[in-house]
Amino acid sequence: MMNADRKTIIEMKGISKYYPGVTALDHVDLDIIEGEVHALAGKNGAGKSTLIKILGGATRPDTGEIFLNGNKVTLHSPHDSIAAGIAIISQELMLVPELSVTENIMVGRLPKTKFGTVDWQSARQSASEALSQLGIDLDLNVPVKKLSTAQQQAVEIAKALSRNAKVLVMDEPTSSLPNKEVDHLLDTIRRLSSRGISIIYITHKLKEIFAVSDRITVLRDGKLIQTSPINEINDSKVVELMVGKSADAMFTKGPSSIQNAPVLEVKNLTREGSFSDISFTLKKGEILGIAGLLGSGRTEILRSIFGVDPADSGEITVDGRKIENPTVTGMISNGVSLAPEDRKLQGLVLSMNISDNINMASLHSALRHLSEEKKISKDLFGRMGVKAPSIKTLVSSLSGGNQQKIVISKWLATGPKVVLLDEPTRGIDVGAKADIYRLVEQLAAKGVGVIMVSSEFPELLSVCDRIIVLHEGRQDAEFLYGEADEETLMAYASGTDNTRSDREVTHG
Repeated sequence: MMNADRKTIIEMKGISKYYPGVTALDHVDLDIIEGEVHALAGKNGAGKSTLIKILGGATRPDTGEIFLNGNKVTLHSPHDSIAAGIAIISQELMLVPELSVTENIMVGRLPKTKFGTVDWQSARQSASEALSQLGIDLDLNVPVKKLSTAQQQAVEIAKALSRNAKVLVMDEPTSSLPNKEVDHLLDTIRRLSSRGISIIYITHKLKEIFAVSDRITVLRDGKLIQTSPINEINDSKVVELMVGKSADAMFTKGPSSIQNAPVLEVKNLTREGSFSDISFTLKKGEILGIAGLLGSGRTEILRSIFGVDPADSGEITVDGRKIENPTVTGMISNGVSLAPEDRKLQGLVLSMNISDNINMASLHSALRHLSEEKKISKDLFGRMGVKAPSIKTLVSSLSGGNQQKIVISKWLATGPKVVLLDEPTRGIDVGAKADIYRLVEQLAAKGVGVIMVSSEFPELLSVCDRIIVLHEGRQDAEFLYGEADEETLMAYASGTDNTRSDREVTHG
């Protein structure tokens, strides 16, 4: 825990920010103490990102003052913020795909030799030292586009750590990291804190907040709700402060909607290097979860079913019709949809408005029916509870939870028989998660078959009628609702369970 005698590094007083039709921040106060880990919590749209953009110099407040070490400052740009010793690790990766790991970590700060050329030996040494703080070993010369999402996230974090900032802001830094690397990151945060570096930690994962934070500030609807020492509050109270009601009222699984008729059948599906011999039957109204660790083949299975990446062998049948050589266009026409893991790059066109994004997958020709599109988008906009001024709002301005609702709305507009959801609640708050869970149940109640991939095992256990567990690309176990707990799923997913013979995988 932090030393009570340490000084205040940052004071943000009366910070407000207004956008047309939206109050993003309403006279918010935030103070950060030297060497503390200060969690910033709140639903998507609560104002966390706006507050951090102001601290990072990317956005100017409409009212309020900022003090660094007791001195009033005006942060006109991100350069001002960096110069003041503040480093921001954005939730969205800020990497140059074509450049190497070293170049990305040292971007803008490549050391030079006395002859004016790049001192690559020194640059690689600095990059290696930054990565070592995360306990991660990467090829420093490889372009980051060849790295996994988790490895790219590690490079982003290392880039910020290499700047030796006095205040480090981490916005959902573990959203793409496997458990082992999360533990490394939390250990790194503790070491940085012990050296007097202050950390502002933003995450929807309450377990991480309570594992590493000294204090927590909760925002709701742009207002400061409460700041409290972490040892004087519990997770249920945090949820209540975030959403305005108790955690117990957020989501409770309703009765199963499973029908006898199969809607999707997968038999012996194999893609070399990703997964092997995957077989299951998804029934109408069933919510099927796929659990597994990073690299287990979860996402790759969904992509092959949807026709993005062709399988090497196996069969796919949709509503009794065998699909030969699946393609994305063909699967959409057969009633299959995929909400991808990366909603910004793969699920949305950020420069387009809400209505255009919702109707995107339903367009079959250059001839558009604008009145019908407006009707569809307004209906889904209301049903999904999207928080935005109107259907003409650009999706780039929406919070993560609202963007995810638009991704799912896009596919609902096609009238799907099967919905594939890849990490549907990644990076969104508990309130928006509950909205997504209820939506999944509503889809199932209408006879839609749902397959849900998630790295959060408690999520699958709460929502799914059945869970298939993957280990290294193969089906390792299968459980009905209520048959397993988080520890059991983890044991099978990691290959450490020693009772495998008692739990045979079925393909029902």
